[in-house]
Amino acid sequence: MTASVLPSRIELGQTEKTRRIYESFYFRGNLQNSPLSFWLKHNLLEFNDDPRVRIDSILILFNDETKQSCVYQQSKMLSFEQYQSEVLGKGQSWRQLRIEFENGGFFELATGRLHGSIPGQASWDIKVNFSDMVYYHFDKDWFYRGFFPKKKILTADCFMKYEGAITSPFFNCQGQFQGMNGHNWGKEHAYQYAYANCNEFSEEGKPLSETYFDCFSAKILLGPWKSPYLSAGSLFYKGKWYDFNRVLTCWRPRVEELTLKTYHVIFKNKEYEFDIMINGGGPSISVNGEGHAWATLAYDHPSRKISQVHNTKHAKGTAKLTRLKDQQVIARLFSSSFELETLIPELG
Repeated sequence: MTASVLPSRIELGQTEKTRRIYESFYFRGNLQNSPLSFWLKHNLLEFNDDPRVRIDSILILFNDETKQSCVYQQSKMLSFEQYQSEVLGKGQSWRQLRIEFENGGFFELATGRLHGSIPGQASWDIKVNFSDMVYYHFDKDWFYRGFFPKKKILTADCFMKYEGAITSPFFNCQGQFQGMNGHNWGKEHAYQYAYANCNEFSEEGKPLSETYFDCFSAKILLGPWKSPYLSAGSLFYKGKWYDFNRVLTCWRPRVEELTLKTYHVIFKNKEYEFDIMINGGGPSISVNGEGHAWATLAYDHPSRKISQVHNTKHAKGTAKLTRLKDQQVIARLFSSSFELETLIPELG
């Protein structure tokens, strides 16, 4: 990738092509040695029929011990001229941005800090340590700048470290967190998809550091037709990237299962096969089928369509990497900290 795709650049409104899109810049953190986690989302949205820009600040908290989650949210509307002045005019980077809301709430993203408040509901003050390891789901710059795919996605940082406090009626917590920083934008959300990532693995019962996995499988609408599953993913393991993310062959991976709470996909390139099985609570996949804390969010499209999206930060799963020429298993990984997000249209 070249500098033409900046992982933390605010995209909405940079050009006429990036008008009337949605955009999300978010942080996931799992509290170490704990069932608690947070998901801090910062969203921009310009509807097709309204030139104003909506800004959302959303804090989602998960307690995997009680199998519960809680969502706190604040929003404001700006004219496009106000948006240009208050957002794009302040540096055009998500990592240097402060937004204030009418009720006294705010969020602030700075180089070393996430800070915010939703009055009467929740507040957070978290120091951050960036690794600066970026993952691009598409293998060529053109796919981020061209018309296809309509949804752009990247991981702005694969190995985020956090330290700080979150205060809310749902839970109060303070300590060290591990997670990631994601970024996506586009003209519409995919018709149906599963997305997953993880950076807390064990192998043969021993914790692994500096190991990261990220992938998705999605069906998109092509006029009245739906595509087959289009998939891309990669594994960073022992200092090397194993990539299965060529856009021109994204129809080849086998999606064995994709339900509300389960995801099984098998990737293959010229040298390796990569088999991922993730279970967030469903019984039909061959890993432990216990329940987990899930949250359901309404994702707005610029067209005003709404999709119900389901997410957990505590799914269990396995990842197996096999070298094809001699069928040697290179990696056999386990985690109980997969992030899994699904959109299943039949479920609303």
